[in-house]
Amino acid sequence: MRAILAAMLITAFLSACAGPVIQPPPPTPQVITAAFTPATRTWQPAFQACADTDLQMRLLREEKPWTHMALEDGLSVRLGSPTMETPYFAVQIGEEQIVVIVNPENPLEQLSAEVLRAIYSGQYTTWNEGVLSYAQDLHVWSYPESNELSQIFLSALWQANPPVIMAYLVPDPEAMVEAVRADPGAIGFIPASWLTHSAVKSITMETEVLHALLQPVLVISNHEPQGLERILISCLQANPK
Repeated sequence: MRAILAAMLITAFLSACAGPVIQPPPPTPQVITAAFTPATRTWQPAFQACADTDLQMRLLREEKPWTHMALEDGLSVRLGSPTMETPYFAVQIGEEQIVVIVNPENPLEQLSAEVLRAIYSGQYTTWNEGVLSYAQDLHVWSYPESNELSQIFLSALWQANPPVIMAYLVPDPEAMVEAVRADPGAIGFIPASWLTHSAVKSITMETEVLHALLQPVLVISNHEPQGLERILISCLQANPK
């Protein structure tokens, strides 16, 4: 009994002398910067969801036109392949269908590529000029040249030498949806991920045009992603939006 008591006292003494156990500090989070174009704004939640799965990762999101992006800032997210003189690394994380939209009051259901080209080249000013029986002025909407959606749309309709488009301009798909929703005579185009409820109506297009308007969603950088950047991209590819 005395031996057991002595052993307990020695153990207690040694534990007291050892002091508190010092836990190693948590790892310092690594900040990953991702710049999104306005057209890819709907992809930001998917990026954040993947970043939240790793405690070492902190995602810094920003939005700017493609023409204002600098690849040395981190990862850039855009639709379609850019035309760039400098070398870059690109990986696809998904795809986005660009759709033509009109106001829900418009009875139009489908358009041919020929008529769509005529509309965007200014050949029609009202909807009942060879399009359909709809007594509304035709208001064409597009994006500035700094928005990749403008480039994609023109290239899909005109493979070479597109005409000068006379259109009202909006900065991003959110503004496009609002403009078309508020104007019974409006026509525009947005990524399909921006379609919400009955705010606007998408129009059926010919297969050839739809194929040309189906665009990859790319993550672009001036280097091949490693470490947490690679983990983030792998998560996005494994969990398409």
